[in-house]
Amino acid sequence: MDSQQSYLFGVILAGGSGSRLWPLSRELYPKHFLNLLGSQSLLQSTVARMERLVPPQNTILVTNQKNLTDIKTHLEFFERLEKKKEKLEQLILEPIGRNTAPAIALAAFHLYSKNPESVMIVMPSDHLIKDEEKFLNLIKYSLRIAIKGYLVTFGIVPDYPETGYGYIRKGLLIDKKEPEGQETYLADSFFEKPSQNVADQYLESGSYLWNSGVFVWKTKEILRAIKIYLPELFQILDKFYNLICKDSCPVEELEKIYNQIVPISIDKGVLEKHDRIVVIPAQIGWSDVGSWDKIHQILPKDKNGNFIDKKVIQIDCENSLLYGDKRIIAAIGLKDIIVVDTEDAVLICRKDNSQKVKDIFENMKQNGISEYLQSRTVTRPWGQWSMLLKSPGYKIKKILISPAKSLSLQMHKYRSEHWVVVSGQAQVTMNNKTFFLEKNQSAFIPPGCIHRLANDGKCDLEIIEVQNGDYLEEDDIVRLEDKYGRA
Repeated sequence: MDSQQSYLFGVILAGGSGSRLWPLSRELYPKHFLNLLGSQSLLQSTVARMERLVPPQNTILVTNQKNLTDIKTHLEFFERLEKKKEKLEQLILEPIGRNTAPAIALAAFHLYSKNPESVMIVMPSDHLIKDEEKFLNLIKYSLRIAIKGYLVTFGIVPDYPETGYGYIRKGLLIDKKEPEGQETYLADSFFEKPSQNVADQYLESGSYLWNSGVFVWKTKEILRAIKIYLPELFQILDKFYNLICKDSCPVEELEKIYNQIVPISIDKGVLEKHDRIVVIPAQIGWSDVGSWDKIHQILPKDKNGNFIDKKVIQIDCENSLLYGDKRIIAAIGLKDIIVVDTEDAVLICRKDNSQKVKDIFENMKQNGISEYLQSRTVTRPWGQWSMLLKSPGYKIKKILISPAKSLSLQMHKYRSEHWVVVSGQAQVTMNNKTFFLEKNQSAFIPPGCIHRLANDGKCDLEIIEVQNGDYLEEDDIVRLEDKYGRA
């Protein structure tokens, strides 16, 4: 790895809307934060995978402002860099998501400024790869192809006729590595998600591969291609990146410039038009984990093909996913059904309709139904809070603060808060006074009072918070100090 440190960079695309795995994922908690498939989240697994290819300081995450704090606190990766006093250039923020072409182009502008001869390994943050060793070897093999100026993508060898993925048709064989027999082809054509009949034909022909969304290329080559095929995008991002580097442009002006970008994928914008795209067939146990049907394929199942969570009681169910860990789910005679139960929403659909979950998500968003945005329990850098009751004029929350963590020093203009300690010991700051509260003790925080809640103990601190006021939304927080960079 040492010889690659100066020119090899990893780019992880960590945007996402949280729509495909709703209700477990939400707009403010996309699926890359979920750990359905093991002890690590999809994002943590992707970062660990990338760290086996490039040094930590050469890994770039492209994300957005609304997920910034969660990503920084979700990844030990950033804590290690901060302890080493590394300059944190690992996060690139898009003002708003505009699909993969702008995200990749923005990362390319950044990397080209660091090293014009750099090579980019681009990965989504939320995919599953079971055969890590084979994947890592394919990436290393692809570097010698990318160095020649090709744009390299990886095509997953299909084992069934999937209608939820895009496809790549193999063209001319241009390289074969012996003795492994690893082949590389020119990419003949790219195809959108097919009908079932067409997917059947693709599988039978043996010439089509699933589009994985993983790429390797020289930074200057992808920038050259974007300048040719997406000239307007290139011009906007050239201006945008130069303004970022000056660090003096108002945020509103940056957002205005970025909003001019027309959303487009890198596949449609560049790869479908370029004549030097190659595809490397891969059999690596890959999934985009892009629907509940895909989750059902991956999870362990009983003899009747069911995934049954710990709170489920079922009789005569077949080939179904029954997920929920908060309350009892009783199911009788279900077949090919998805049930996902969370504390504030329930999804029920046929497995073959699970791709339409994103349509439900968009419907809620358009109609102002708040459950698309976040769940009743919300993760924060210091712990989490859960909404227990919400009514005009008041809210009741349960707040859990992890050991050695604290909320920001803050105030509210429109609401008061009343805290009752139910477990642990709370350190409370009110204006210039600091004191401790034990179990069953309480404190009242009037509007305008500067305050902070902290846990200096070794156990979790649990608080019941009652808010009162005419305006109770989360944006009524004026942060004065914050160890998580939110002030």
